[in-house]
Amino acid sequence: MKIKRSVVILMVITAVICLCACGGDKKKNASITSNWRFVQSTVNGKTNTRDDFSLIDEKKLPAFKCSDGKTCVFSLNGKSHKGYVSEKDGIYLISFDDTDRTMQAVIEDKLMTLTNDKGTLAIIFAAE
Repeated sequence: MKIKRSVVILMVITAVICLCACGGDKKKNASITSNWRFVQSTVNGKTNTRDDFSLIDEKKLPAFKCSDGKTCVFSLNGKSHKGYVSEKDGIYLISFDDTDRTMQAVIEDKLMTLTNDKGTLAIIFAAE
């Protein structure tokens, strides 16, 4: 009888562990390699949304593309900057060919926030 009871307890514990491992309704973060669409930018504390730029040529809106998870292109005011992506603990560090400045990207759910190293610029992109 003790063996049956031990086997039943072991099976119940195994079932509980399996259910805990499969549970949760967590939203998966988008990948850095997603297609990103500009949502809003904050420069020196002033925030503008995509709608605020409706009269500006689409090519001048901030843009971010990363197809392989290693290299990217960040565009601002119509000028493109080739960059290199590294990741540590869910934070992406982006360095560029044409400047010694860096940017940091954090992805939560389907939004990526890209900030410069001085903290004066924050751009939010949405995964498409």
